[in-house]
Amino acid sequence: AEGIQWLAAQLKDGKIVTKKIKEERDLLTKQLSCATTKIKVFEQSKENEKSLNKALQDIIKERDLIKNEQDATFLQLTTSSNEYDTVNQLVGDLNTNVKSLRKLT
Repeated sequence: AEGIQWLAAQLKDGKIVTKKIKEERDLLTKQLSCATTKIKVFEQSKENEKSLNKALQDIIKERDLIKNEQDATFLQLTTSSNEYDTVNQLVGDLNTNVKSLRKLT
């Protein structure tokens, strides 16, 4: 009888240990699932960051092209303005010369 009681106690202890092991396994499974989800979220955020960086680089290139175009246009405008001033000066000189010639005749 004593042996049976001892076996029953061992069986009871074994069931408790088995239950605790299952609880630990379930907890570890949940932690693993959570870690896996965190890794997936992190990887997705890295992909999003790459996409954002590419979009930013594209925007910077577009900005630089627009700036170069603006600079070229400003240079043309400055050249045109200088040429206009030169033409105005020539017209003014021509008018002065014409007036001088008229006085002489």
